[in-house]
Amino acid sequence: MDLSNNKLYGEISPNWGQCPNLTSLRMSMNEITGCIPLELGNSSQLQRLDLSSNHLIGEIPKELGKMKALSSLNLSNNHLSGRLPLEIGNLSNLLEDLDLSTNDLTGSIPEQLGDCIKMIYLDLGKNRLNGRIPKQMGDLNSLQDLMDLSHNQLNGEIPSEIGQLQVLEDLNISHNMLSGSIPSSLEKMLSLTSIDVSYNGLEGPIPKIKAFEDAPKEAFTHNKALCGNAKVEQPTMLKDVLDERISPPTVEVVQIIVFIVKLSFTCLKVDPQSRPTMEHVSHELSSLKSFFV
Repeated sequence: MDLSNNKLYGEISPNWGQCPNLTSLRMSMNEITGCIPLELGNSSQLQRLDLSSNHLIGEIPKELGKMKALSSLNLSNNHLSGRLPLEIGNLSNLLEDLDLSTNDLTGSIPEQLGDCIKMIYLDLGKNRLNGRIPKQMGDLNSLQDLMDLSHNQLNGEIPSEIGQLQVLEDLNISHNMLSGSIPSSLEKMLSLTSIDVSYNGLEGPIPKIKAFEDAPKEAFTHNKALCGNAKVEQPTMLKDVLDERISPPTVEVVQIIVFIVKLSFTCLKVDPQSRPTMEHVSHELSSLKSFFV
């Protein structure tokens, strides 16, 4: 049943839970309000549930953990609050896609999420989740398309077990409060094509794999002290901004520029007695006239 991208409003009827043969229910991009009815958990044959981009409130019902046939759950872009129910781990048999992003979820990421070993896509970004990243996330070794934990309040160190996600292509843990170093185990993630660890408190070396080395500097910015071969806030070199059509300056010109810069800094000294007089400055600058004749 696909009712998405309409102008539907009102609340979701609990009667949807009385449709034993329903395999797909899509109501995304509407104006639906209210809470997710607990009765949806009775939809034992439901394989896909998409209620994204509405105005749903309240908590995610733990009863959804009874939907043993569910392979795709998308509740993103709503106003859902509360904690992630531990019962999500009960969906371990078939759950492949889980998108709970852009809500107001709080609390820690449940360890039970690591039981969903068939998951390919996981997006928990743009919530208010806190605590540490569970080491059990490393058990999601089928994750391929995305793991997005960005824009939360996660803290502590990145668990080394994340390096076990060796088929993952896109990892985003930016905009959190993570600390410590990036585990060297991430060098095993050779399938990575996109990485973003910006806006944390990370330090130490960057893993020596292509995804990190090719990532833009924005993927590492606003951390404590990352270092390595990646593009981490490299200073702009003068040779990179000079017009190549212009001949390089002669030694004499370079000496003049250095002299003027030094003289300028002398004039900026805090102690007025240490600054040169205008007469002295004028005399020094006059001595340069011969270079321009």
